[in-house]
Amino acid sequence: FLAFLLLSKSRKTIADKILFFWLIIIGFHLFLFYLYYNKIDSNYPYLLGINIPLPLFHGPFLYLYTRAITNQLKNWKINLLHFLPAIISYLSLTDFFQLSGQEKILIFENQGSEYENILNMIIIAILFSGIIYVLLSISATRKHKKNFINQFSSNEKINLSWLNYLVYGIGISWLFIFYGNDEVLFTAVALFVIFMGYFGINQLGIFTNKDVRNLETESSFYSYSGPTL
Repeated sequence: FLAFLLLSKSRKTIADKILFFWLIIIGFHLFLFYLYYNKIDSNYPYLLGINIPLPLFHGPFLYLYTRAITNQLKNWKINLLHFLPAIISYLSLTDFFQLSGQEKILIFENQGSEYENILNMIIIAILFSGIIYVLLSISATRKHKKNFINQFSSNEKINLSWLNYLVYGIGISWLFIFYGNDEVLFTAVALFVIFMGYFGINQLGIFTNKDVRNLETESSFYSYSGPTL
């Protein structure tokens, strides 16, 4: 729903586009967990295994979105390299994806038999990805605050608070990975998406094209349109 609200926006920023694709990935991830939780994932063997590297997308999306909002995202195409670990993880599972549906189901019933090493490497990559990208995002928001906090209006301070909520909310959600309970983890993710929507819709210019007034001269490299969700 949030993604399609973004899709309806007429003048989309880079931040809008990043968040649109991120929300689609989150929605698809939650859908795959829904199939697993209701024990009907084996009815769709062509989807088995797709969820495994998906967490590797969330950290890069958070970081790129944070940098886009704070106008720190330069040459964004090069930043697509942040998704390389996710791509490599999918490539490492190529043999599994080429198996028949019955073979995939059998491997899942045996807790990933024959693919333990690959799965362990992906899990380690996911844990490091979450930690690294949350820290990078926190660093980006602090840099933004340090450079411009004295020039913000009250509305812009609200927007800056929203950005902090976003980063720390993802960080808290990531902690549930260590808890080792999928139900708790995905409940936290679902609540975070609701949290994202609640705070996002109440911010200036998120689903509109209203721009926050630029407080610096035209020669400044900084311009701020307010975060979009």
